[in-house]
Amino acid sequence: MRQTGNQSTMASVSPIPQIVEEGAAVGAPPAFARWAKLGAWLERMGERLNPILVKECRQSLKSRQFAITFALVLAACWLWSIFGVTLIGPSIYYSGAAAGTKMFEGYFFILAVALLIVVPFGAFRSLADERDDRTFELLAITTLRPRQIVAGKLGSAIIQMLVYLSAVSPCLGFTYLLRGIELPTILLALGYCLLTSVGLSILCLLAGTVALARQWYSLLSALMVLLLIGNFGFTISGEVGIVMGSSVLNYGSADFWHAVGGFLLAHVSYDTLFFLAATARLTFPSENRSTPLRIAMLSQHLLLTFAFAWFVTRIASNATRELAPMLIESLTPYCILLTIHWYVMGAFMTGETSQLSDRAKRGLPQSFVGRAILTWFTPGSATGYVFAVANLLAMTLVVHAVLLYVWLDPGLRMQATLSAGRANFDRTSQLNLLLFGYAAFYLGLGRIVTGALRRVATVRMAGAVMLNVLLVLVGCITPLLIEEIFAGRGRWSSGYSLLYVFNPFYSISSSQSSALSGQIELALVIVLGSASVVFLANLRAVAAELRRTRVAAPERVAEDDAALAVKPVAIPVTPWD
Repeated sequence: MRQTGNQSTMASVSPIPQIVEEGAAVGAPPAFARWAKLGAWLERMGERLNPILVKECRQSLKSRQFAITFALVLAACWLWSIFGVTLIGPSIYYSGAAAGTKMFEGYFFILAVALLIVVPFGAFRSLADERDDRTFELLAITTLRPRQIVAGKLGSAIIQMLVYLSAVSPCLGFTYLLRGIELPTILLALGYCLLTSVGLSILCLLAGTVALARQWYSLLSALMVLLLIGNFGFTISGEVGIVMGSSVLNYGSADFWHAVGGFLLAHVSYDTLFFLAATARLTFPSENRSTPLRIAMLSQHLLLTFAFAWFVTRIASNATRELAPMLIESLTPYCILLTIHWYVMGAFMTGETSQLSDRAKRGLPQSFVGRAILTWFTPGSATGYVFAVANLLAMTLVVHAVLLYVWLDPGLRMQATLSAGRANFDRTSQLNLLLFGYAAFYLGLGRIVTGALRRVATVRMAGAVMLNVLLVLVGCITPLLIEEIFAGRGRWSSGYSLLYVFNPFYSISSSQSSALSGQIELALVIVLGSASVVFLANLRAVAAELRRTRVAAPERVAEDDAALAVKPVAIPVTPWD
């Protein structure tokens, strides 16, 4: 009886297995039985999918917004097919040199509107709807992990992208048949658009986690719209550049695919960082939310360094240009990119609070080696500041190691010194040290000011980031005001003045002029000295965070963990589980 009851319950929940059994009993055709088994298998797989992915797909694909947008995309493609062919005229039959290109640009514009504006903003709205519908609190207390929530919403956005792409793909095939555009060019432009759409969707999901606070929603909505529209114009320009430059692109060249691979690697690394940041925003404050982000930041540093090393080896194997001048010139973008990266990341890390919950303290390292290496990956504004400065120092050591290598090799040194109009050793070294000094100074000063303000008021991470930007603006604007008020306009316009020593942009641009080498050297001493003073002022907070030790888990928590270890619960960890 119990077995019969279970069978009837299963049949009432899922009718497809019952259909399979009835079909087999009455001798149904084999094709029907195979399709029924396939349907049962698909249903079982659907039950194992991420529930957020299923919910979001059902809501988005059945929503009025998706239906209207999809209909508009189809109508726009149909109208452009008629208008474009009419615009080209009878020459489309015998002159396909420009027909395929013109038609592709129109279809790409229509597809880009859906992929670069509608889908990312829909991802942003998906989290905002959780707040408006008052369902986010219920979602947060479920067994779903924050990573599953973000991955489910991202998976829904990717499915929408594929639906729009499937609707426009026949039109894109039509442009290839018209000639004038190659298939690799079409695939490259579409891949660029899809990759950008995925990155924008992740960024909008990150903004959506901030927009869960009601006071930020209106501002972030306006900023997201401006960002998406601006990126739309940039992507259209990039597509035009790809299509118009397709005649000079060498798809068989290894350098071309190395450049595509580098762009893809950079895109994926920052998408991963934004994904982890969105996950951290949804994680409970008592958890350790900093370690995965700092690992991702360090990985990006290493990726850029390896890319620089690969570029150097490519230069060394290319005999058409001299090695030393190209090697020294490549150090400048390397320094600038890494300094921007660590200043932005450092502004967020120094905006963290120094308090650590008992739950997060349970994962602190215990051994001496572990505490010496892994402590800098744990939450805290002081450890974040030292982490950023340490990576900037590693960048400085790499740059000067390359300069030393060029200087010690007689042949390379002769190439560098005899090459007119190219960056020499002194200017490259000054640029690197100035970037390091300014980043360390302003990050440390921002951490000190943020800590002082938190003693009298509540300063969140967004406020701490804005404070770091404000300090740089003060350092740039104050000398101009002082010069205008006390010295008269244009008194020091003929050369660099130490009044601008804390203006990083003016000082760095002036460091590339050989006529101002003496003044820049004095400014460099002041900047590095100021950075050292600020670093020493932060050591007290660093020591306080280093003294944190691991806390043992309470007895009840240890019993629950032991029970889970004996009977692990199968929880989906990807959108497709």
